[in-house]
Amino acid sequence: MAEFEAEPSKMAPDEVDLVAAFVSFVDFFRKNGLILLLSMAIGLGLGGLYFTLKPKQYSSKMVAECMSLPDTRVVDLINSLEEIRKNGDWKQLSTILKLTPEEAKSLKKFKPQSNVAIDKISKGVDDYLLNTHDQQYSFSVTVVSKNNTIWPKIQKGLVDFLTNNEFSKIRVNRFIENKTIMIGFIDKEIKRLDSLGSFLPPTLIRPNSPQTDIFSPAYYNAKLVDLAIELQEKKQTKMDELKFAIPVRVILPFYAYKEPVEPNLIPSLGIGLLVGLGFGLVFILLRSLSDLYRKKSSQ
Repeated sequence: MAEFEAEPSKMAPDEVDLVAAFVSFVDFFRKNGLILLLSMAIGLGLGGLYFTLKPKQYSSKMVAECMSLPDTRVVDLINSLEEIRKNGDWKQLSTILKLTPEEAKSLKKFKPQSNVAIDKISKGVDDYLLNTHDQQYSFSVTVVSKNNTIWPKIQKGLVDFLTNNEFSKIRVNRFIENKTIMIGFIDKEIKRLDSLGSFLPPTLIRPNSPQTDIFSPAYYNAKLVDLAIELQEKKQTKMDELKFAIPVRVILPFYAYKEPVEPNLIPSLGIGLLVGLGFGLVFILLRSLSDLYRKKSSQ
């Protein structure tokens, strides 16, 4: 009957004893749970301390349009400010933006973005050869700063920086000059029409008279009146364009938002928790290796 007795079951080498693994897992936390909880608590505390002590950084965005510079050129100019900031030349940056050196040091990032796609044909040197036109180029710039009170000064500094660019001043002055010359031409034409109308005899059209032919004085008087009205409308349009000839027009100004973009509370606590847990596991590993070494040394 011995041959029929069941032999104890043996596990295959690739099988896992789940019960033994669970018992080992529970035993590990029973022995080291206090260390893990303490290390995670310390990590959370460090994360909260980091969030409290790290200087807050705020972000804001300005959207504007430039009548003289394509948006790609504006992006290049603002990127030059970012290079000055990265190089730590606070004196030059404060001079350009009309800030104090301390306010310039609070700036952490300039991020310009083009909002209008420029056709490839009009890029490069061709832009300098184009005549001044009325097209507006829009752009945006995001600024990150540790100082949440200087947004009006940054906005004014950026607008002045773009306005006082030599190429921008040339194009704006050319625009103003062209509009002024056109208004002068229109005034001369209006005076000529008035002089011409004074030589024509007064119209003899009665209220119920039939329409006169092209050889009548009334016909020419009517044409002169129409031309004078048309010229007055063109003059008013040019004067409006001249009145609003602003190199940089702000569409959306910088706003001072209450919430900082960095640091964030949840990521700070999460990273602190992971760091604390990692240090706890390293400590447990080193302690286990030390115990193992002492046992081997005592044998």
